[in-house]
Amino acid sequence: MKVLKSKFRFTLIWVLLAAITAGCMQESEASIKKENSSKQVSAAPVVDEISFKDWRKVLPSDAKHTIVGNVTIAEEFPMLSLNTLRRIWVYLPPNYNESNANYPVLYMHDGQNLFDDSTSFSGEWGIDETMERLAAKNPDYHMIVVGIDNGGDSRLDEYTPFNNGGKYVEFLANELKPYIDKHYRTQSDPGHTYISGSSLGGYISLFAGLERPDVFGNIMAFSTVYEIGRGAFFVHVNSLSSDRLAASRFYLDIGAKEEEQFVNVVRDNESMLQLLEEKGVSKDRKKLIIDQDGKHIEPDWRERFPAAMEWILNGD
Repeated sequence: MKVLKSKFRFTLIWVLLAAITAGCMQESEASIKKENSSKQVSAAPVVDEISFKDWRKVLPSDAKHTIVGNVTIAEEFPMLSLNTLRRIWVYLPPNYNESNANYPVLYMHDGQNLFDDSTSFSGEWGIDETMERLAAKNPDYHMIVVGIDNGGDSRLDEYTPFNNGGKYVEFLANELKPYIDKHYRTQSDPGHTYISGSSLGGYISLFAGLERPDVFGNIMAFSTVYEIGRGAFFVHVNSLSSDRLAASRFYLDIGAKEEEQFVNVVRDNESMLQLLEEKGVSKDRKKLIIDQDGKHIEPDWRERFPAAMEWILNGD
């Protein structure tokens, strides 16, 4: 009986994980999902000729949109590392076009969930609204935000470290970031480059920061679930040299009620915080928030995102 209960619990965990993964990977626009999962790059494109257009010229006019500020979209950005195309969003801070300043850049996954309710799975993060408010509060909070849509059915594969996660990070570091740095006024050093996501998006953000601290110096991982490859991942992190992360900053975030869906997620995040300290990340450069009422849902990430941004931007 105990064996049957154990097997049932294991099956239930993976059914729940699959459900969350499937939910996050879905797009409200079925045609976009189909395009993302089926289009391939047949020949090396001329990356400099990619067209970023005002979102009003890209998204359906008959939908109810919630986008604010200066947001543009490239419908088919080539992902050479993964031999496919993907929609990319770029949010520019207020007065970007009237200034000569260079700005930090935040890279975020699940781009369809960041700016617009009509493209989101279960509600947007409100990244544009949050960044507009932060910019009005403090000019030092002006930032460029780059959102990368997930690939539909390929999300699970791309957002986990030991599947195609390495190729996805290669795309971010070696393809997308160089394009953004060339075509926008950025502060391109790792101290001004940020990466963030939730669930598996948190997992791949953490992996990117650990693998490429020379590129991504600031990591915000919300509700990271380590169930896929947990053992191998923690062993891998433990094998990293103890000085390569000394300049990086890590914000980890988990909801206590996520324990109802996933096994040991609070303890895993606590263990990761301790492991980061052992790898040379000082106490003032890492933070873990445990929201006692937090669930594995977009509204909770939207609520906690502003405070996370202020902490990691303030540097204290």
